[in-house]
Amino acid sequence: MKAVSVSLLLFAEVLLLVSANLKLQAGDAPVAAAPAAGGPNAIVELPPLEVEVRVTGHPWSYAESSGFEVLSRCSDSITKEFLEAQNRASQLFKLIVPETLQFRVSAPTIIVLSNRSSTPAASQELLASSLAADRPPAHEDLRGLRLPPASTVRFMPNLRLADVDAFAVYAIIDETTFDADHLELAREHAYFLLTQRTPPLPGWFVTGVLGLFDTLHFEPGGLAFSPANWTSPEEAERLRTDASAPRTLIPLVDFFGTRPSGTTPETAELDRVWYAQATLFVRWALDPKNGVRRDALWNFVNRSAGMTPTEDLFRACFGWGYAEMRDRLSDYLPSALKNSFRLRPEQKISFAPPKIREASPAEIGRLKGEWERLEAVEVRNFHPQFASRYVDQAERTLQSIYTRGERDPRFLAVKGLFECDQGRDSEARPLLEAAAAWIGINRTPCCPNCCCKSDQPAASDAMSPFSQWQVASMPLRSKRSCR
Repeated sequence: MKAVSVSLLLFAEVLLLVSANLKLQAGDAPVAAAPAAGGPNAIVELPPLEVEVRVTGHPWSYAESSGFEVLSRCSDSITKEFLEAQNRASQLFKLIVPETLQFRVSAPTIIVLSNRSSTPAASQELLASSLAADRPPAHEDLRGLRLPPASTVRFMPNLRLADVDAFAVYAIIDETTFDADHLELAREHAYFLLTQRTPPLPGWFVTGVLGLFDTLHFEPGGLAFSPANWTSPEEAERLRTDASAPRTLIPLVDFFGTRPSGTTPETAELDRVWYAQATLFVRWALDPKNGVRRDALWNFVNRSAGMTPTEDLFRACFGWGYAEMRDRLSDYLPSALKNSFRLRPEQKISFAPPKIREASPAEIGRLKGEWERLEAVEVRNFHPQFASRYVDQAERTLQSIYTRGERDPRFLAVKGLFECDQGRDSEARPLLEAAAAWIGINRTPCCPNCCCKSDQPAASDAMSPFSQWQVASMPLRSKRSCR
């Protein structure tokens, strides 16, 4: 069945992919919902709702670890294993892509871990009952559009959301089957790390790294690469059995240029070759059998970022020109289709064990509230008929902590952004100003008519949030700005 929202599906992933533990399982039956556009039997994919009053079990705990802030309802042992696996996978990914070529943020990434035994059931019970009460007659939505009657809602157990101000991950873990040894970096997260960097990385490098995931396996002590793929199983088998068989490789002057595009069969075949060649080239540079080439690859990628490289630049990095490199790739291809290899870090991966403790009210409000703020924006953008439940939940989380007298500046910043998202500028301004004053930010106006300025009247009251889609197409910014 085709999902209504492709955009949400594209972002339905976590930093780590768990083969059997973090994915939607057979017991997670969808609940009947108010219909949504997209055809009969369309599926609306929504983030889960954390319902405090109905969720029991392990209290919220807090931990910091290597650029992450974690709020967890899982046991301390599971939280620790998850973070260790997260750190291990991130370190291993650097064997392929160094940190200098990855997207980086100064603020810690927020991770919210929830126990599967309570969260989905509470979410579905609350939303199903709410939807039943609100179902409009004749299957009309608020805009009067005719909608199909057989839609369903499914809660995504793993989700990454981002805007200009925050990057957060939510993961539901089944503690009865959790196995940290089966955690590995998700291809989707690798895509995010590669495509959000500024200046942009070459397309062939992004494609080549992502293509490696077809044969890449994360192990506790390194990365294992099984035999490579080629343009088709038939072509791969022909080259495995006959290394002298003819093969097509794109001249590097064209390969490093623009990716082939078009609708003709010839263009489609050329694009398949381009994709396979990108993966082969990156694999060749990583394979220890070809000598130490990783540094040359990374240097070439870094110097090619945002521009079309020249053969002189290639020669300066690798020591030879395009023609010889194409010959080397041609010779390497039959071997790559048959052989495996491993990469291991020069030193054993180690990191300080996370210190896990009970979360303070300020930490719960800030981290959980930030996640729920991002959820509310996302649902409002793509499924507005459900947005009020998410807005209400975020508001309850933030307001309950605020009324207790919590004034931690980072918490005030999250609450201020939430008020901003709701269009309540007068409520948002003092919260954001208090947070900025404490942090000591020298707030330069982000645009000529910026309503965040405190030293002169605002020319506009529109403090519009940026969704994850704007983030994907704009340069990195250190603070929120107005449209």
